Amino acid sequence: MARQILTGLWLSVLTCGVALAGDGSGLCGGYLGQDPPGMQPALFAPGVVSTDLGMYGTVVFTPDLTEAYWVADNSPELWWSRIENGCWTKPEVLPIKPGYRINSPVLSADGKKLYFLAAERGPGGIDRNDQIWCADRTVRGWSQPVCLPKEVNGVSKHFQFSVDADGNIYFGGGGADLYVARRVGAGYAPAAPLEGPINTDDAEVDPCLSPSGDILVFTRFSRRGVELLASFRSEAGAWGEPVSLREALGGGTGDSGARFSPDGKYLFFQSQREGSAPDRSVYWVEAGVLSPLGGQPAVTPVPGRGDGVITFYSHRDGNIEIYTMCADGSDQRRLTFNKYDDSSPALSPDGSRIAFISDRDDPNSGACKHSCFYQLYVMNVDGSGEHKLVETVSSSHHPDWSPDGTKITFDSESNLQGNVYVVNADGSDLHLLIEDGYWADWSPDGTRIVFASKRDGNVELYLADADGKNQHRLTRTSWLEYFPDWSPDGLRIAFAVLQERAVHVMDADGGNDQRLTRQGNAEDPTWSPDGTWISYQSSNDGDFEIYAINVAEALRGKSSLTPVQLTENQVGDLWPSWGVGRACRSRRPAAPTP
Repeated sequence: MARQILTGLWLSVLTCGVALAGDGSGLCGGYLGQDPPGMQPALFAPGVVSTDLGMYGTVVFTPDLTEAYWVADNSPELWWSRIENGCWTKPEVLPIKPGYRINSPVLSADGKKLYFLAAERGPGGIDRNDQIWCADRTVRGWSQPVCLPKEVNGVSKHFQFSVDADGNIYFGGGGADLYVARRVGAGYAPAAPLEGPINTDDAEVDPCLSPSGDILVFTRFSRRGVELLASFRSEAGAWGEPVSLREALGGGTGDSGARFSPDGKYLFFQSQREGSAPDRSVYWVEAGVLSPLGGQPAVTPVPGRGDGVITFYSHRDGNIEIYTMCADGSDQRRLTFNKYDDSSPALSPDGSRIAFISDRDDPNSGACKHSCFYQLYVMNVDGSGEHKLVETVSSSHHPDWSPDGTKITFDSESNLQGNVYVVNADGSDLHLLIEDGYWADWSPDGTRIVFASKRDGNVELYLADADGKNQHRLTRTSWLEYFPDWSPDGLRIAFAVLQERAVHVMDADGGNDQRLTRQGNAEDPTWSPDGTWISYQSSNDGDFEIYAINVAEALRGKSSLTPVQLTENQVGDLWPSWGVGRACRSRRPAAPTP
């Protein structure tokens, strides 16, 4: 059942040999409004993408999940749908150069290039030798496609192909082996057979790379029939012995043409299993089915960090509790176990303690909703030693530690009206620090505090000395800026912008403001200890999850549309706080706590 009950079904209409959809206003949310499949394959978008005419190439999505592209069998056109006002539009033919037989669409990792196989109509009819073509995204849509050079197209092509994050193109060709044409500068090196134990005397086609580049899924035709296999890249970069996915995918036969979702969470593939179209339909399944096969991550890992911990709160167990996880999303642990709501965790600088707020002092705890009376609590990072830090008259919110771990700021914010207080880490010397302020964050050297305020009519960011003096305005826009977080080197500040529902980064003096994320409803940024990544919460898929993004690459435009998702639940994970902590060596994301 789709995420929202359809007010009008997408009716199949036969036009030019393609099953088209009717008004798609009832299909809302990511992945054409379909419910996630879990660990068992499910038919994808029946009657919309998976029709009685079958498929020629698996459906693909842009990195922000706002556009979908696919080709039906016996069709010379490429079809697409996009999200408008939160719901998917009626599929239509993509207006690119006519006269092609098009199949196997592929999108680049940044969503700026659209590749596909096509045969150009020549004087003698259709040239059956498919070539790889590429169109660029422009302000007016996709450009007219161009055929890639002979280094790529000098070898005949078979079925689907794949393009990795570096622009290398993998395809099945020649005598039905897998090839790669590696990107070199503005061009390509001549296509060469893939090294390792991939190619055999059987036919290997349809290569598909995971977003992280460490899993290769492909189709093999052999005496066993048609099946998908996976090879896992070693730490040295070599491909391992392929493993059959037949059992992992439920024992189906005729599975082929795999494709990962942009975030690596799901595996799409074509199949002729029971319940599908007479030819081929599209199925999807959680990519976690691959983890037991090769010990590799199903979700793209966040590389380059071993030690480190992220604390956050989640609704996954019925009420709001505090959790921790490694920086790659693995080893998720629940820390609080009670009937109250514990939220807004903040890691101490040495990673030994967590400050948080709890409504356990509210007589209506569990029923107070948005008007709960919260108090400030502290516990050890393993969940032991919970205790109330200080008694306050007003509700407490948004704790933050001073860099030396001796003080904690928090605010009494309510409806954007409040004050910033400071208290010693042992609960002594509670006093008002900043009037008409909230969401305070200490600079790494402990000399300044950035905070938000509505004192000038609009929510802006301000700076103050650590004692609350010398307050001055930092941002001057008509937008609402909130949730500031100082980079570890003290040179930049990350923050959220409400109107854009995005995370921004600016210099510490307010200059050089740059948008970091393009994902829906991104907020509450927190820097990694080394300052190279930012984690944040986003409701891009309908509920809040925690993501991470490489700052340098995002600001260059390389990965701003492909953040790494660290949590996956149907109820919401929020408010990450990233710091040093327990050794986290595992790269495999742990299954969420049921």
